[in-house]
Amino acid sequence: MNRAVVMGQILISSSPICTLILDDNGGIIQIYQETDNNFFTHLNKFKDITTDSSTIKELCNEKNIFPKVDLLNPILKQIRINRFSYLIENTGLISDSKDYKNKLRKSALNSTFEKIKQHSSKKDEILSQVVHGIDDLQKTINLTGSRLKELYALHFPEITDTISNQVTLAKIVTKTPNRNNISTQHLQQFSLPKEKIEFILSAAEKSIGGDLAENDLTVMSYYAETIIHSNENKLKLEKWIDDEMEKYAPNLTAVSGANVGARIISAMGGLINIAKTHASKIQIIGAEKALYSAMRGRGTPPKHGILFQIPEIGNSPHHIRGKLSRAFANSIVIAARFDCFGDNFKGDELRAELKELELRLRGGN
Repeated sequence: MNRAVVMGQILISSSPICTLILDDNGGIIQIYQETDNNFFTHLNKFKDITTDSSTIKELCNEKNIFPKVDLLNPILKQIRINRFSYLIENTGLISDSKDYKNKLRKSALNSTFEKIKQHSSKKDEILSQVVHGIDDLQKTINLTGSRLKELYALHFPEITDTISNQVTLAKIVTKTPNRNNISTQHLQQFSLPKEKIEFILSAAEKSIGGDLAENDLTVMSYYAETIIHSNENKLKLEKWIDDEMEKYAPNLTAVSGANVGARIISAMGGLINIAKTHASKIQIIGAEKALYSAMRGRGTPPKHGILFQIPEIGNSPHHIRGKLSRAFANSIVIAARFDCFGDNFKGDELRAELKELELRLRGGN
């Protein structure tokens, strides 16, 4: 160790087999098969460190060690070019080319497994999968709801025309599949308007639907239960997204809402990618087909994609949506940067600025 301190400069050559600490003449000071705490403790004793590996530089930076990268250093370059022969002659870690290939393969597999493990545990990926799961459940509700309407219309067509909400219809069918058993008390459970309740009760008495057997009505209940359970699971997943987004990306959640924020994270492949992109890309997420059509001269460029789901944009007059979408996209990128790189919560301030802009745009029309 004293030898290294006297020399003042050390070199680091890294390979999948091992990491070498060298003196400025290329002599081996230490061989590490893993870049563990002992490796970084060793490096802390030196100030002038040079490496040809950007990976080593990043690992060192995390430990507040700051080597410089020099790909043209003649000693490191020579080792890099003749790595196989150098390792055999100087390290004793490999015996022949077959052993070298086996160890390279093992190292590559371990590295791949570790990257898969890290990727799978990322909150971004979990959020993305849950968003897709919510969409899948909504598709199930829509498809099963359409089938339930067609089936129940055979028995009570008037109610299928009156109740547009698939979940509400499913709950009515589950409670009272036979139209003759529908009562005011049953319908009041679903917060229906008084006029609609009176219409349904009147229609039930003189319905043109067929009188079906109990077994046939039971089949319809199965469809209704599927819709209800799918909706319950969808609501649970949405609640999970609300809770997790509040912790993981509080600034983004304050600006866009948890659901839209999670969808943007999913579309961009991670919160960090939102922070590194430009606002114009955020603005058109979900409207790529319309954008490409406009680029081919078919229609006008889209003003928004999934940002339309933000109430301030979706409920605004058509002619100010473009300006609002641009402003929200800008604030979303800023919010993501605060979540990734800052410690301060600025979400409420950003949201207040957007609200002020919305009121100004509405007042100016």
